[in-house]
Amino acid sequence: MKVYYRWHPLYNQELEVIKKINQGGERFYLIRQADLNSIYLPFWMTDKGVCERFVLQQTASCSVQGLQELRQFIDMLEK
Repeated sequence: MKVYYRWHPLYNQELEVIKKINQGGERFYLIRQADLNSIYLPFWMTDKGVCERFVLQQTASCSVQGLQELRQFIDMLEK
């Protein structure tokens, strides 16, 4: 399995998958690193098509829906 998410420290590296995991509606890989430690990696970081859509821009942008969801998440943490 290869990491295509360019801002991950393991970008462009081939990694050994130990196990596939579904948790909370999300898919993850449990992978073994070169130092033999294991970490969880979101499935989407190994999807070349998804990761090619991420680009750096001069100005940041975010949808109103995304900001509302962030507000709800922060409110939940503060309880």
